Amino acid sequence: MSARGPIPVRRRTQDAAGLALVLGLACWVRVARFARPLAGGELLAIDGDSHHHVRRIQGALRGALPTFDPLVNWPEGGIAPWTDGFDRLGAAFAWVAGGGHSGPRAEMAIFLWPVVLGILAVWATVDVARRLVPAGDQATPLAAGLVAAFVPQFVQISSFGNVDHHIAEALSVLLLLSWALRRFPVGEEARPGLAWEGTGALAVVFALWVFIGGELYVALVALPLGLAAMGMDPKRRLTGSGAPALLGGALLGAVASLPALSVHGKVFSFALPSMVQPGLVGIAGLALSTMVLVGRVPSRPGRRAFPVIQIGAALAVAALPLALVPALRHELARAIHGWLMAKDPWIAQIAEFQPIVRLDPRGGLDLKPVLDLLGPFGFLAVPALPFAVAVAWRLSPARAGLFAWTVTSLSVLAFSQLRFTRVAAPLLAVALALALRGVSAWLGRAPVLARLAGPAPLLATALLVAGNSGLRTLLAIAEPRTPSPVHQVALALRLDRPPVPGHRDGVLAPWDLGHALQQVSGRPVVANGFGTYLDPDSFREVQDAFLGDEQGLVRTMEERDLGFALGGGHAIARHQAQPGEEGIVEGDPPVLNLRYMRGTPLSQLLIAGSGLPSVGVPHLERLMPVAASEVVAEKLSFPLPVVWAYELVPGARVVGQGDPGGLVAGEIEFHEWGRPHRYRAWTRADGAGRWELRVAVPSGFSTHTIRTGPAWRITQGDGRVVDVAVPETAVRGGLAIPLP
Repeated sequence: MSARGPIPVRRRTQDAAGLALVLGLACWVRVARFARPLAGGELLAIDGDSHHHVRRIQGALRGALPTFDPLVNWPEGGIAPWTDGFDRLGAAFAWVAGGGHSGPRAEMAIFLWPVVLGILAVWATVDVARRLVPAGDQATPLAAGLVAAFVPQFVQISSFGNVDHHIAEALSVLLLLSWALRRFPVGEEARPGLAWEGTGALAVVFALWVFIGGELYVALVALPLGLAAMGMDPKRRLTGSGAPALLGGALLGAVASLPALSVHGKVFSFALPSMVQPGLVGIAGLALSTMVLVGRVPSRPGRRAFPVIQIGAALAVAALPLALVPALRHELARAIHGWLMAKDPWIAQIAEFQPIVRLDPRGGLDLKPVLDLLGPFGFLAVPALPFAVAVAWRLSPARAGLFAWTVTSLSVLAFSQLRFTRVAAPLLAVALALALRGVSAWLGRAPVLARLAGPAPLLATALLVAGNSGLRTLLAIAEPRTPSPVHQVALALRLDRPPVPGHRDGVLAPWDLGHALQQVSGRPVVANGFGTYLDPDSFREVQDAFLGDEQGLVRTMEERDLGFALGGGHAIARHQAQPGEEGIVEGDPPVLNLRYMRGTPLSQLLIAGSGLPSVGVPHLERLMPVAASEVVAEKLSFPLPVVWAYELVPGARVVGQGDPGGLVAGEIEFHEWGRPHRYRAWTRADGAGRWELRVAVPSGFSTHTIRTGPAWRITQGDGRVVDVAVPETAVRGGLAIPLP
């Protein structure tokens, strides 16, 4: 085992220069994509959850973090199931950057906030690696930082504009592990004391404050600390065991949860900042304290059963609060079943809660997600882990065991849910760097290679990054892009005033588009990216609205004070029930599958609400298309926008007299983004020959993205053709237009 002594000034200077280079590269690959959020001249967040955090940070800057959000679960409003730490710290960073006095500067700072956390996370990765190698080794920690700087998933969660908590979650794991490793001093390092416990309390509360499930990561380091307590000197006090840190962090976490708890009023809830999260950490602190105190009881030398007594006492102390507080026990069970095991009906739909390795329908394993998320490092780090543990073992078996336990646990979680690759990625980077150190040390036995053994891990990592084309592309400046389909429609619906209940300002949108639509347009929604956590009944109501017919959809909109709805393949295709195995597209050249259109309720939302008289698909009578995305479906041979926005209107009633039971078909020119289409509507005359064709599309209508022809052409069953103007006032007023 190598002792840790003082490091020469020259070596520290070299170390600082190397660290600056690694952090500089990490910064560059995270800001090189600055053009992606800059779409259409506006800063638009990368994904839905980022939109939510941008809105919360902006609210915190104004002094009103929206724990209760009146613009979700509209019109009742809802509680945001989120911790406050990421958003409050982001607001503090934006304020320091001058955002308190400048809206554009605040927006830029908010979009840079994940980059700052990403750089800190790479730095923390270097620090973790340093605690697993001798003090004289500069290359291995820097190699770990270089890998972490380029892991695709790690870059993605900390890029400019990806304003989500995941990078703070990863940073919390690194801080907890770095703190726990210091529990086992090496060489001349100071023994853990009161300052160490205080640092641990801050790491614990940071984990709880930035992520609703932070107690899971605290538990990962608490268990090894408990095992270490069994080998402590009986004369040792609680200070230095980690128990005060857990108890202090739990207390601070409880205080940090009070602002949100005072709003939602639920003392115990795993999905909301409550007493569940600090309570579980406090239980772990009490259990660890019990192990230490029982360990101080004098025992006969060689009494092997004593550790069993320590464990039993700790388990009894941990079980007591769970037994006495049924609500805490119930919420813990809900968290394990619904979130960790992904049994919640909303979570089960989300890609990040799926296993990272899946069975390929054609046989074998689908390893593409591993490559996409972790790059080549994902395949190298797993076999490297045993070698990494062996290298760390030479310095400190205790530290090696703690590192092996943490990275293995997170890897197992990542295999079950790919979301955990975000927190496992930096530790896999450390494992890869340590393994390279072991290989270089073995090669260094040869006299010719001896001088290269020291810098070899860093050189090998640099060559790996430079030799991989996918990693090299991260260094290139991203090309500017147009706004996404959802952004295009949200911008078209942008509200220039605060929403007013009763004014039909809300939008019925699928839950996965709610955050983006709300933040960009300023309009309220019912369901958003929090799914069932926001309001289970409202979530199901929105789901059911898109699965039913137009009457059900309109009824939901009217009951919810919603004036608009989203449709299109990007918005609702995966929310609709497909009949049997029918796909939306068929044929070569690819066209819409008419069997799917006929058998799927509300399939008209894919095509601006138009009907298909030839196959019996009715048109939408109450939903007027007002905006469309410029982006079109890739799998079709004709241009079809992937997102449509519809406004709820009474619809104009064109009435006439014809042959009994005869088909009456209407058609009008319809252009979106200048691309021509024909919009069709149809009905049948009754037994007396009377008919009424209700249409939601006016003639002579024009928006930024949509334009219609000057008149509807009505063809009756007897062959008569009449052109009739249907003004917008008639559509919005539900007026009747009689045919001559």
